[in-house]
Amino acid sequence: MEDTSKKAGNTRREVLKFGAYALGALGAAGLVAGSAEAQVAKKAAQSAVGYKGSPNGDKQCSKCQHFQAPSSCRVVDGTISPNGYCKIFSKKG
Repeated sequence: MEDTSKKAGNTRREVLKFGAYALGALGAAGLVAGSAEAQVAKKAAQSAVGYKGSPNGDKQCSKCQHFQAPSSCRVVDGTISPNGYCKIFSKKG
């Protein structure tokens, strides 16, 4: 039987180690380069969450934990009125 452990070429361990390093480097580069695009892509359309420019009783965007003054939201795309409302309202705690 032939000893294959000293043949030319990469061992399985070397290939796996290189693959892990390569994936780590690609993942880190993707997170840095794509972070702004990823944030925008995660926001829901106003129509998808039933956004309205007026409050629903005591529920309004300015009282929601997702609202970012003066006119945006961490979860919903577009310009958001502080007096608006949507289905994913979550009262500030």
